Amino acid sequence: MVKFAIKKAFSILVSNDSKEDKYPIELVFSDRKTYRLLSDNPEITIIFKNRRAEWHIALYQGDGLLESYMNGDIDIVGDDALRKLIRMAYQVTKGKYYNLSNPLQAIRRIALDRKNNNTDWDQAKRNQVFHYGLPAEFFLLWLGETGGYSEGYWQTGKENLDQAQHNKFNYICRKLKLKPGIKMVEVGSGYGYMSILAAEKYGADVVNYGLVEEQNRIMRQWVSERKLNHKIKIVEKDHRELSNEPNTYDRYVSIGVYDMAGKDCHRDWIKGIAQSLKPGGIGLISTTGRMHSEPTDYFITKYIFPGAYCPSLAETLQLMEDYELTVLDIENLKYHYYLAINEWYERFIKSWDTIVKINPKLFNEQFKRKWSVYLLGSSEVFRTEHTNMSVYHIVFVKGKAQGFYSLTRDFLYPCVLPHEQSLRSNAS
Repeated sequence: MVKFAIKKAFSILVSNDSKEDKYPIELVFSDRKTYRLLSDNPEITIIFKNRRAEWHIALYQGDGLLESYMNGDIDIVGDDALRKLIRMAYQVTKGKYYNLSNPLQAIRRIALDRKNNNTDWDQAKRNQVFHYGLPAEFFLLWLGETGGYSEGYWQTGKENLDQAQHNKFNYICRKLKLKPGIKMVEVGSGYGYMSILAAEKYGADVVNYGLVEEQNRIMRQWVSERKLNHKIKIVEKDHRELSNEPNTYDRYVSIGVYDMAGKDCHRDWIKGIAQSLKPGGIGLISTTGRMHSEPTDYFITKYIFPGAYCPSLAETLQLMEDYELTVLDIENLKYHYYLAINEWYERFIKSWDTIVKINPKLFNEQFKRKWSVYLLGSSEVFRTEHTNMSVYHIVFVKGKAQGFYSLTRDFLYPCVLPHEQSLRSNAS
């Protein structure tokens, strides 16, 4: 019965309509019996090391497979086999969330969502630290010199990762129409590259809201190196505390963290923006999102981003309207994110031996497998044309748009000259 359920699941996997993203699979069960799909020359071989893995996959399907792989109960063998397997899964689902039909998985999800819900401020901080509190040395090995942890901007298509990330930050500065004396708040600043660029190149005065001390530590170091302590203030505050600063800021920005707010928390996020911006103040949210609501993958919320929830674009736009934030511009940079994550994964794998040396107990084989699933899965979700996931730049103004923003977008293009160097490259 267990083998039958597994064979049935993989038969569905190879039934996708794609002519390119379909690969022969071999299953090697714990009793060493084999089962092949599509041909006798498998490109993906899945080796079950014990009966526990077989039961876990039979009960929890795709998430059971990923958990068993992470825990070493199965091996996935073949040239780029894990990527191919994930690619096939996205092709066969065609944007549908299949796990909703699994009552066991539904129970696990409900329990997990309640445990990690960000409406509890202390839990929200624990969720942030769980991911972003990992050693900065680990992240910077594969994120690159900017520490940018979101989409890049491949203006010419020939940029390397560092240049594409710098392009993205500079592009956002231009969208915000920054100039000397502007008071800007950034929520979830990461390692601070956006704020450094805004202060150093555009003359903005910046306040950073960041809950993760490990990120704030690096940001203080970078700010000090650039001698920008008088221009950039770092505070350890929750985004909801923006409501305590009415009509304070000329500009607002958050990059890659709005989707970390969590289910039932986005209204407070938008409300805080609306209250803290001055009338006519301009803001930008860069966020992953969907065209319609859908649960975040269980594996991601359990092992990578606890409490995360990607809202639909419609949800966000409705909230902005509720709080009189007028949308000026929406740009989809989905493919730019795909290019960035591909680079991250390649750097992650190449840097693995160095990563292990940072903390061998933390960065073990289980961690490598878990993060390989995360990075490859994220890459493929942005690559696959029919998936319901994108990354949006949403530019808005508090109040009516007339008079506060340009009538055209001519000032944005070209946003970065090919010879322009990143700030970190020029740091003394």
